[in-house]
Amino acid sequence: MKIFITGVSSGIGKEFVIRAINQGHEVWGLARRKELLEELKKELGNNLKFSVCNIEDPEDMRQTAAKMRRENFLPDVVVLNAAVKLNDAEKLIPFESVKSSVGININGSLFWVSEFLPDFINRNSGTFIATSSTAALRPVKDSISYSATKSALDMAFQCLRLNYSDKNIKFTTVRFGPIETAMWEGSKSFLVSSPKKASKFIFSLVDKKSGIYYFPFLSTLIFRLLLFLPDKTFGIITSLIKK
Repeated sequence: MKIFITGVSSGIGKEFVIRAINQGHEVWGLARRKELLEELKKELGNNLKFSVCNIEDPEDMRQTAAKMRRENFLPDVVVLNAAVKLNDAEKLIPFESVKSSVGININGSLFWVSEFLPDFINRNSGTFIATSSTAALRPVKDSISYSATKSALDMAFQCLRLNYSDKNIKFTTVRFGPIETAMWEGSKSFLVSSPKKASKFIFSLVDKKSGIYYFPFLSTLIFRLLLFLPDKTFGIITSLIKK
């Protein structure tokens, strides 16, 4: 199986690549940091191909897509993993932060949908997996742009599922709760999962039907059970997890 994934230099993306390569799949990964990509390539070997790519830059993505086609790499699975969470809530006019978040979290995902969807339609198969967050359902106190962009990506995938449900093309969203990555600002606890377990969960979705999935189970279950609470009250409760 051929897999394309963005954001592979660290965290969930890196663990996903390691798992995929160790299971014998071919992977093409994207990230901005060349030195980390080269280290990963050295560790994993020739089944990993990579491109240094800024997914805020459409031209950079177009050049990467052209390179993949020249090398006859058409993925079976596309994992849209790259994202940023900018602490922009205290800025009076957070336009630049919002612009950057939109460029990475939304445009940097939907570009690859538009790139590979025609190929998937032609062969009547293909899987898109978008990594989202429970923040798509609730405002995040320290970031205006993160929740907004994750909500937008979630809705885009819901629309895509609705429109392509009869084409044998899957559009799956995974809403993550607390995962111990650079984005997680809290402490370790039984409610916080590891990038390795998160990557295993993403891999399990390849063979499942389109839909919205949650991980880790317990923390995201609690989150959904508390959705009836006002945002301020919910924020006080969830802040306890981070201590």
